[in-house]
Amino acid sequence: MKAATSAARHTDFAATFERHAAAWEELWRVCDVRVSGDQRAQLLLRLHIAHILQVCSRNTADPDAGLPARGLNGEAYRGHVFWDEIYAFPFFNVRLPEVTRGLLMYRYRRIGEARAAAREAGLRGAMFPWQSGSEGIEETQRVHLNPLSGRWEPDLSRNQRHVNAAIFYNIWHYYQTTGDQAFLRDYGAEMMLEITRFWASIAWFNPAGTVRDPRRDGPGRVPRPVPGRGARRVAQQRLPQRHGGVALRHRRPAAGAAARQPHDGSTRAAGHRR
Repeated sequence: MKAATSAARHTDFAATFERHAAAWEELWRVCDVRVSGDQRAQLLLRLHIAHILQVCSRNTADPDAGLPARGLNGEAYRGHVFWDEIYAFPFFNVRLPEVTRGLLMYRYRRIGEARAAAREAGLRGAMFPWQSGSEGIEETQRVHLNPLSGRWEPDLSRNQRHVNAAIFYNIWHYYQTTGDQAFLRDYGAEMMLEITRFWASIAWFNPAGTVRDPRRDGPGRVPRPVPGRGARRVAQQRLPQRHGGVALRHRRPAAGAAARQPHDGSTRAAGHRR
């Protein structure tokens, strides 16, 4: 409704187009990246920059909004905010740091829900959701339609926790790039501390000296276990049977960690220590 009202007020197409072109010219002045000697690389680079700027620019720095997966280019993820911002922040940190700051504030304003989610799981600190929306609660569906079999199956992707590590990473690299001490002091350090408390409460040290999370699953597209089928997995590397977990040194680093709930439905796994 707001967009339609705004469009109706622009009766002069030529004047509107001129303002639109001027706005894009300013964006390209600040955000363009030039590559010499490879026209295809230059074309693709500018294509991706255009996609990013269609979603986030100086006009979106202030509104309380996150960066949705696929941006505005598809409806597959229903506008939910995952961890995809980690791919865009290195660009924004250098070209439009105010955009990064605004997107990080989206996380900070929802830290209360993240703390509540951690408490409900029997953990400490803040546990940000895998799929976040306007309220900052977990928006991931409970069941998912398998397009190959046509069957509805349990969706356990809500148990992915590497979004927490991604937020920590994003805060620190934003500060390293911009030197924004005010943000780190007032907002960033609090989120980093709460995320650290979360990881400290979900992982434990085993006698071999490696760190384990007995309830984790791999990031993103790594297949997840199906309830009732024990520890059988499609992934190449099986989980150790003793604890149902995996040593972090044998998989991706902590940034790729994600918790997997026990098959009995409890929130604590055997061998879990606070």
